[in-house]
Amino acid sequence: MNSSIYVTGVDVITPMTNNFDEFKDQLYDTCSDNIYKQQIDLSELETPFYRKTRRMNRTSVAAFISSTQAYRNRGLDQIEYNPYDIGTIYSTFSASLDSTLNVLDTVYTKGINNVSPIIFAATVGNSCIAGVTMEYKLKGTSMHLQSSNPIGYSYNSLKNGNTDMIFCGSYDCYIDNILNYYNNLPFTNNNGLGDCSPYSVEPRGIYLKEALVTLILEKADSKYITDENIQCELCGIGVHRKSTEKNDGLYTFENKEFQEAMDSALKNAKVSNEEIDCIVSAAGEHPTIDHSEEIAIKNCFKENPPVISIKGIFGDTLGCNLNLNIAAAICILQKQEIPKVFNCGEDIDSININRQNTKGTYKYVLVNGYSEYGSVMSVILKYHKKH
Repeated sequence: MNSSIYVTGVDVITPMTNNFDEFKDQLYDTCSDNIYKQQIDLSELETPFYRKTRRMNRTSVAAFISSTQAYRNRGLDQIEYNPYDIGTIYSTFSASLDSTLNVLDTVYTKGINNVSPIIFAATVGNSCIAGVTMEYKLKGTSMHLQSSNPIGYSYNSLKNGNTDMIFCGSYDCYIDNILNYYNNLPFTNNNGLGDCSPYSVEPRGIYLKEALVTLILEKADSKYITDENIQCELCGIGVHRKSTEKNDGLYTFENKEFQEAMDSALKNAKVSNEEIDCIVSAAGEHPTIDHSEEIAIKNCFKENPPVISIKGIFGDTLGCNLNLNIAAAICILQKQEIPKVFNCGEDIDSININRQNTKGTYKYVLVNGYSEYGSVMSVILKYHKKH
């Protein structure tokens, strides 16, 4: 029996792009006009769905729009399916905090008897899942995480045979209060210019931006999968979880943690380090990630494959950065072209930073990411040749 896991649908929304195709265009031909924007304007995207989303909080609206675009991208609106075959595993950053603040404001200003039951219901942490599952009648495995690793949970759930297909979503929406708080922490760069330079010798801190990414993962023996649907294969995952405390609101990351995650992913995928054709890294002017990951890549990959970071374009996200990097890796495998590192920092000789768009033959891409709660994650994607 074929136990492979495939990516069969994808959607990406950022402050600069409204869908996966626009994300791909921006990745290879960057327009810097709106690169400073930290938050996504959902108003235009929400218009077609307003009757369905008008009572949802912003995070729920974001999840609904991105999931719907992925749902249509996968062609699920054109087929009949068993609702129990499709699950949802979502991760959000601020979850329902905006609704919670609305409730508290009403309590303090108008009294508890004037709190809307609809707004109160939206304070439930997994309310962003409800809109999607109710609209599309998805009754499979369902889970809500906070700034965590939905790709790992989704991969394991499919491997265990719990369901045929999973919507694996990461939705980083920052309400103004949260964004202002993080913009003033020591590890963030809040110059307002969107100026992120991966691989800088003296990193100034990450530049936070919102991002919404929905991946549809499907097992090989799913009754709905076709060769045409397959974007690429997800063939290995590695995770290293920290147990240390934060320093100045941030976990520090060491090179051994990246190396352990990458080694674990390679072992899980049964792929040698010499077979990796490109690395999509977690670097983005993070105070400890860029340098630690650089050392780990140098130690792990003697063949020195091309390395990129997309954060010079799309900034950093605290819970969505792995899924966003995976979307970039899907682009590389589909186009058979590695994009250049936009706004790259000073020269680094120890790793092979890709400084121009490079066409080639690429079979395996390794992707790194991290969680604000201290996890380092590596994923290996494999090119799928259409039959």
